[in-house]
Amino acid sequence: MSEQLYTMREIATLAGVSRTTVFRYIQKEGIQPHKQETSKKQFSEQQKDEIVEAINPNADEEIDPDRMEIGPSLLELLKSQLEAKDDQIAQLQKALDQQQQLQLKTQTELESTRQQLAMETQMEKKSFWARLFGH
Repeated sequence: MSEQLYTMREIATLAGVSRTTVFRYIQKEGIQPHKQETSKKQFSEQQKDEIVEAINPNADEEIDPDRMEIGPSLLELLKSQLEAKDDQIAQLQKALDQQQQLQLKTQTELESTRQQLAMETQMEKKSFWARLFGH
């Protein structure tokens, strides 16, 4: 059975860092790839574990949201920011409503003006004889 091999990109994803960070660490430590195909360097499971542990020792730890503690000052800050965002949303909705009403009014006036222009144009299109004799 063949051993699982990892590319620098995969190692970077597992460590939660960029590929460049992994590349620099490998260069600094002089780690040789387990296997290299053309320009693709592949590292063994053991090498992967060593690199990930050295770059980000907390990469395997998952954050438990129930155990996270938020200080009261941070909580108050977040609440005030949330209230400010709610106010901004309300103001934007009001401005949008006003803009829509203004747009509707403008369209109505434009249509009315077009109808008046069409009627005036119809009246001016009398035949030569109707204009000559005033009918």
